[in-house]
Amino acid sequence: MIATTPATIAYTNPGSEHPDNERFISQCEEWFGQEVIRLGSARFTDTWDVWEKRRFIASPLGAPCTAELKKRVRQDFQRHDDLQVFGYTVEEKFRAERFREQNPEVNLITPLIDAGLTKSDCLAMIDRAGIPLPAMYALGYQNNNCIGCPKGGIGYWNKIRIDFPDTFLRMSLLERDIDASVLRANGESLFLDELDPDRGNHADEPSFECSLLCSVAEEHMEGEKIAKPAIKTTIERFEERVDKSGDCWLWTGFVNTDGYGQFGASGKKVYAHQFSYELYIGKIPEGKKLIHSCRIMNCVRPKHLEAVIWKKTTRRGETGKASGAQMLAKTHCPQDHPYNEENTYRYPNGRRECRICRAEHQRFHRAARRAMIIESADINGMA
Repeated sequence: MIATTPATIAYTNPGSEHPDNERFISQCEEWFGQEVIRLGSARFTDTWDVWEKRRFIASPLGAPCTAELKKRVRQDFQRHDDLQVFGYTVEEKFRAERFREQNPEVNLITPLIDAGLTKSDCLAMIDRAGIPLPAMYALGYQNNNCIGCPKGGIGYWNKIRIDFPDTFLRMSLLERDIDASVLRANGESLFLDELDPDRGNHADEPSFECSLLCSVAEEHMEGEKIAKPAIKTTIERFEERVDKSGDCWLWTGFVNTDGYGQFGASGKKVYAHQFSYELYIGKIPEGKKLIHSCRIMNCVRPKHLEAVIWKKTTRRGETGKASGAQMLAKTHCPQDHPYNEENTYRYPNGRRECRICRAEHQRFHRAARRAMIIESADINGMA
């Protein structure tokens, strides 16, 4: 729908971002083959103008600069029948949901979330397109916000002190002028002129790497003329093989000898639970492995998947084994079924297992085995 609908790309300029952003936008225009319309406030020149005139910097509910320089500008520009496309990534699902709740009149589209793309994916795609990231990323900031964003924490402001000393000084003077601070510590206001230069911890540079979904999205970008986009097909194929009727989301497709679901995506054989984690949560942290808190290997429910370091996985085991004393102390299984005589299966080594969960697991495992031939063809790109 988005690819065949005339689109207007608009950028709301708050006036206090790094000047290198103009270079970045110009290069994106070349990449898109389309002009980016620059929008700005008719009332305020930049964030400082808002803070100084309103004599208000920010609160736990938000900052006036966002409302005046972004929201109001967008509202003045939009039409009532617009389909508005926002660049929220999967980490920002809650922001998209909150926006829809607070702006029911807006017909919002979030293609990056729909495609399962993380912020790291998007940065990697830009990098591979040969476009240098905005200067704020090159300086080591995690976001391309305005220079001196009131949403920043202690580490952020100590980095601003080093990289943009004039901005740090100006904000510290403004804080005293209006008797309000951008930082809080232990429930108390923390003014910048009292901030210990050694406090806080800010990453030196952004970390980004393209995931499986990133590669699929790039395939879609290269083949927009295909009637059915590859990214949609991949996610649809995944969802069609997931049974969400119970507490566990059980994979009904191909299951390997270890009990893990697998399917073909972007020309590769992938684990279903790993695909689900990246789709709903984000990239699996480097050096970590996913384990199932529910101990059901063909479960793909994100909240049942935990990313842990390898030593922790080895210590606990993929089945989530606890010590004998800990197991005996439990009265219910992870799905809240009772460990009573009727519902407890005992292995020769003394380990217990819930009969209800065991039967459910075996039932789906057998069904998956029956579909093995079909799914094996799918993995090899034949389906």
